[in-house]
Amino acid sequence: SGFGKAKTDILHKIERWRDKDIAVALWGVGNHGGNPSRKDLRDVEKMIKEADYKILHSTPEAFFADITPSVEYAGSLNRCLVGCYASVSEIKKGNAELESKLFSTEKICAIANLQYGHKYDEKAFELAQKELLFIQFHDILSGTSAVEGVESSIGRIRYATKILDELYFDAFTTMVERHQKAVEGSFPAFYFNDCPYARETVVESEFLVLESLISDEEEYGVKAVWNGREIPCQVIKQSCNINYDRRKRLACKITMPPATMSRVDFYIEKRPLMKKDLNGRELVFEDACKRVVIGKDSGLIESFVVNGKEY
Repeated sequence: SGFGKAKTDILHKIERWRDKDIAVALWGVGNHGGNPSRKDLRDVEKMIKEADYKILHSTPEAFFADITPSVEYAGSLNRCLVGCYASVSEIKKGNAELESKLFSTEKICAIANLQYGHKYDEKAFELAQKELLFIQFHDILSGTSAVEGVESSIGRIRYATKILDELYFDAFTTMVERHQKAVEGSFPAFYFNDCPYARETVVESEFLVLESLISDEEEYGVKAVWNGREIPCQVIKQSCNINYDRRKRLACKITMPPATMSRVDFYIEKRPLMKKDLNGRELVFEDACKRVVIGKDSGLIESFVVNGKEY
């Protein structure tokens, strides 16, 4: 109920329930279970003393203990927030990512400032944080908004993300510029560890080789060098789909020092194409628990067996 309207609200409910032996009235300032005001408490206490029926402050547990239900309701009781978008995962995901990005961007800007005198826009951080706080308002973050409210909130997340991306990029390039230039034929990749401890992790990079290679005999091979020594690296699926050899996406495992930029240099060279001799009409991948069969002609999974069960 509104401020000072608790007594009126309770009396209205009592009129509706005069034929009941016992009933419950919930009250409080606001529409989300707000606190009782001093005025409302005084009005209710006066009403309790003057009423010709018993009114008392109580609890839901006491109410349910006193009633004797005579009808069993077979339908669902889950009728709260009907029509609201209470499961808008995109807003919750955006909130988590934006919060994380705010922390990591502040770290890299602070470290770049301490180490290299990098200047960054503190007002931009304040603006991004205000957008984050705005979407953390309970009706927004919970997803209980109309479609227009959801779209507006997602727009705010993207706006704040763009601000932080630009701040991060400026600090990142300030730190990268201190490294030696790449030698011809190499592609340096940089990774920043914003944690105060060393991290062993798999890092990924993707780049474009200068010249396309269209050949049935050759392919581009890759060598990764980290801290002056060659390390294993794995060519993985690139983000795009092209039918010739040029785009490379690579993964390798390194241990990144705390609060520091790490560098891996990738070297590209042509080598004979590795051809697999496919005897038979299918590809079989098998280990202790599973067996996968891929049709040689169709390229489709024709059998997928796990622990003896065919899926």
